[in-house]
Amino acid sequence: RRFSKSRVENNMLAITDINPPLDYIGSFTYPQKSILKIKDLLDKNDIGLLLFVFPHGHVVDETEWRIGRLEYGFKIGKVYSNKPHEDLINWAQEQGIITYDLMQKMRETSYEKKLFFDQDGHWTVDGHRVAAESLRDFLLKSALLPYP
Repeated sequence: RRFSKSRVENNMLAITDINPPLDYIGSFTYPQKSILKIKDLLDKNDIGLLLFVFPHGHVVDETEWRIGRLEYGFKIGKVYSNKPHEDLINWAQEQGIITYDLMQKMRETSYEKKLFFDQDGHWTVDGHRVAAESLRDFLLKSALLPYP
């Protein structure tokens, strides 16, 4: 194991462990400030913002990202906490930011298709397809696009 799970500054994925790291709350400060700066800029230019939130493999399914998760101290055969995912979405919605959450669709599909590579945790072709089709369906059903 290469990374400690006691602090986010040492391992950005530590926030998904069952026992939150010591700096859990503080780990959201910089991303939240950055998102708010982007929102402010877009608001000033009358442009909407959609926050697309997607999970890591070890949070989706116990078999996704099988090998790479070990380096970060996560076990194969276990699904980890999506609390940070939910906390980010709740915060964004409190800020009036529209969010799209890919978690449910990824979880539904992961038992049928491999969505993450075993080593590096990036999406496979199927993972990209699920994300793209799911986002497309969301956008087409929403009022976010300027055309039907």
